[in-house]
Amino acid sequence: MIDGPSTLPELEEYFETKQTLRAERTAAEFGFDYVACNERRTFNSALESFFQPGRQPKILEIETHSASDKKIFTNFKYNLKKQLNLLSYGSKERLENH
Repeated sequence: MIDGPSTLPELEEYFETKQTLRAERTAAEFGFDYVACNERRTFNSALESFFQPGRQPKILEIETHSASDKKIFTNFKYNLKKQLNLLSYGSKERLENH
């Protein structure tokens, strides 16, 4: 998610790698549980399933659409930084001052 290439018209042809393979077979090969999500309406249930205790590791695969990925990733980074700062500084006021 580099700012420069994401604005170029050649984004899909030269900078974006379309992935047609899924992690389901990899999970099966290594004995991992596999949880997949490709719709917003099923995301919460996929997360709930993924975080349920289990006997083996799990893979959570979330299929997204490239048109909205940059915005979502930017928001994710912002919110992660915000939460980490809150944990580090203990208050929202400290976050705004830094």
